[in-house]
Amino acid sequence: MVISRNDFFQGQSYRGLSMATKDIDEYKWAIHNQGTLIKIKTLTSTSADLDVANGFSYLQGTKYSNIHRVICEFHFGHHCSTAIDLRHRADKKLVCLSNYEDEAEVLVLPGTLFRVHDVRQKEDTGRYTVVLQNICVPLDVILEAFKEVQIW
Repeated sequence: MVISRNDFFQGQSYRGLSMATKDIDEYKWAIHNQGTLIKIKTLTSTSADLDVANGFSYLQGTKYSNIHRVICEFHFGHHCSTAIDLRHRADKKLVCLSNYEDEAEVLVLPGTLFRVHDVRQKEDTGRYTVVLQNICVPLDVILEAFKEVQIW
């Protein structure tokens, strides 16, 4: 698979998950502590479709009261070289790069940086939304950093 600048994502994507109260509290802490950044550590599958993410934000009969439904809302204000748009886009004659075409997948790569913008809870459902704003790192800076890494 070849990734080009046409595949860099700009816009909003979402990820539905379950999260412990202590983890939600860490996001709340980050809001009040300026300069705190969140770094994605693993390949993270998100969706450009909120309804798809909602399908992953459920509690499977959990008996633990400290586990909550969460939607992470990722905001990419610029085309991000570490967020890859895997959707089919007929207007750009690009095929779908995802095995799950109906999920409108956007793959967020390890090392992608975010600032926590907001954490809110819906009163009617109890679901949390964690709003994350991408910190854009230009592709040339990323490529230069790779040059500096020495492999043993």
